[in-house]
Amino acid sequence: MFYYPEHMEGFVTSVDEMFNGTEDDYRHYFQIGCPCGSKEFSLVQSDKQSLLATCKKCRRELKIYDLAFYTCAAKLKGPETYSQILISPEAACPIFIAYEYGETDEGDEFDRNDITWCSVFARKGKILEEVFDDETA
Repeated sequence: MFYYPEHMEGFVTSVDEMFNGTEDDYRHYFQIGCPCGSKEFSLVQSDKQSLLATCKKCRRELKIYDLAFYTCAAKLKGPETYSQILISPEAACPIFIAYEYGETDEGDEFDRNDITWCSVFARKGKILEEVFDDETA
């Protein structure tokens, strides 16, 4: 079973073991990786809570969080501006993301795009710092 949204297919590797038991049936942790092999990214946030990670090596952009992708989330309409720098290109580093899901009702199928929460962490040296935390509902 995949515990990350479809748009992250091919860009994440499970790292639940790094988070010492804070993962459970509903919350799973991943490291973001680029197809070029790099695991270092800069990160910007939009005025609509979307996150765009940019690979340090090849400059590929990955939308790692966008309310438009999630089944039960609502995103404001209109143009989107990415202006809040969470991790600058000069400080590009490994990024980890947690996607959390709610319980499914009896008889309902699991929907990997139905996330309820997202947290993003950056490894700065030996320190793992939370840089983003958002509930999708």
